[in-house]
Parts: sequence; structure tokens; C-alpha cells
Amino acid sequence: MTVPILHEDEAERLDLPGRQLRWLVSDKPHTIAAQYCSACVIRVPPGEKVRPAHSHPNGEEVIFVISGSGRVVSQDVSKDYGNTAWELMIPKGGLDSTPALYENTLYIGGGDGNVYAVSAANREPQWSLKDSVFKTQGPIHADLAVDADGVYVACTDSRLYVLARATGRLKWQFYASAALTQTPVVTKTVVYLPIPGQGVAAIPNGDGAFNLRDFSCDNRVSPNPVYLISTGTTR
Repeated sequence: MTVPILHEDEAERLDLPGRQLRWLVSDKPHTIAAQYCSACVIRVPPGEKVRPAHSHPNGEEVIFVISGSGRVVSQDVSKDYGNTAWELMIPKGGLDSTPALYENTLYIGGGDGNVYAVSAANREPQWSLKDSVFKTQGPIHADLAVDADGVYVACTDSRLYVLARATGRLKWQFYASAALTQTPVVTKTVVYLPIPGQGVAAIPNGDGAFNLRDFSCDNRVSPNPVYLISTGTTR
């Protein structure tokens, strides 16, 4: 099975008033094809108003606003005023990682090294851990990945953490040889992890109990963090 992957930089950039927009998932050409859903990235310069990508009278649109100062905002774009549903502040370290949404839970990796799981509807914490977060040992810059089996967190402390979605508890972890700053690509059986200076590690999903020397890496990896997975190969 071929996994469709599109990096933000590959999508066409639309320079619109007060924002730059790139469609990632849509019925438009050169995007990941979808009939009943769409997703885009909008970059808004400081001082500009956040505008929705588009509007459908019989549909719903949710905007997650990620601020570099460490703030996640959920907005109801059907309202002209008072449209902020909730906000989550990251007290330290800012926010470079794009959150992941799965079954109405938003998973967030902070520059403070914490992984948050909150309800997309009302920001209610979903994990009964101390401070309601999973704590790593370094800032998180890579985007999170999530599927039915877990939350995948590549961290600058050189570890890939795989957490149980429902509890936030550690399922397994992999020790790399360098700070991890790129998002892993997850399939049902393999996690493909970009390791700076090494290549891409192909880790059997469900068991991270081995070292870098136990497998070979493809050192022909492009510096652009885009990995096309097809029949077990990467490029």
C-alpha cells in the first residue's frame, strides 16, 4: 500500500490578503485527494486577522491557531464575534510542533518538553498523569504523529517516544544517536524515523528495544523532510 505524503513546501502557495495559504488535502490538483474533507496550512503575519480558508453553509470548519509564543487557540469560524472556543498556553519554550488530531482529542508537543492531550471541543485534559502531561527530557520541534495504536513523539533528547493514546503512558521508546527534529512516518508495521547525520531508521512498530547498529539506514535522504513510503522503501 502506498501512503500518500505531501510536505507543506510541496503544496502551491497562495498569497492572499493578510495570509499565505497552502492546500494539503482537498479535491484540488497537486494535493492529497479527498472528497468530503479538506485541510490547509495558513501562515498569518503578526498583526493580521485570522481568516477562515473558506466557508460552507452546511459544513463545519475548525481552525487551530498555533502561536510561536506557545499558545494553541480553537476558534468557531461560524461566529463573527466571540469565536474563540478555548486557548491553551504553553508556559515555557514556545510551540514549533504541529499538533495532531485524532478522534476529537488534540495532541500537542511543546517547546517545554511536555506532550499534552486535550479535548478538541473544550480543552479538557485527557490524561490522568501528573500535571496531565507526558514529560520528555528536551524541547519538541517535530510534528506529532498519531494513529489507532499510539502517539509518536520525536524529541530533541534523541528519543522517539510512543505513548498510549488513552492514557499517555509510555508504550515503548527508541534511542537514536542525535537530537530528533523531524516527524516520523508511521505505518501499521514500521515507523520510519529520520535521524540527522544517519538517514532513515526503519523501526518495527511495537518494539523499540534495539540500538542504531542493529539496522541499516539509507544515507541518500534528501535534507527536505519528505519521505515517500512505498513497498517498504524510502527516498
